[in-house]
This record gives sequence, C-alpha cells and structure tokens, in this order.
Amino acid sequence: MDRFWHSTAAFALAQAVQDYPEKYVMPSESDTVYCWPDDLFKPDIVLLLNVSEEVRRERHSRRETVTTQENLLKSCTQFRQK
Repeated sequence: MDRFWHSTAAFALAQAVQDYPEKYVMPSESDTVYCWPDDLFKPDIVLLLNVSEEVRRERHSRRETVTTQENLLKSCTQFRQK
C-alpha cells in the first residue's frame, strides 16, 4: 500500500489552507485532527519518504493512475514543501 489515512489527511489539510487561506489555518500540533481514527486500520510501521521531485516523478511513473493530488504536486513545488 502506498498511502494510508495520515497521508490523505495531511494532503487535504494542506490543500484547504493553500486554496482558502482566509478560511482555514493549519491546526496546532496538539489538535485532535492529528489523532488516528478508532474506526480505521492502523499500520504497524510508517515510513516517510522525503524525495526530490525527480524521484517522485520516477516513482509515480510506475503507477497506472494519475490523481488530482499528483497533478497538484507536479505543478506546485511550494505545495510539496508544506
């Protein structure tokens, strides 16, 4: 599996803050939004890959799907830094 809940949640938060800065701010580190939901499977281990855009594109080229999120990451380098 390439992604889990935390990846999707982090992306959604960052996208909301970027798209609507007048409406949303990043929650504080102690906010409950960062707590794992009780009704979702929890992975035994999570590895965070912090890779260059070139490596990200190469990894993505092996997949058959292109999502809205992938297009946003490709087009907005600043978004990847959040």
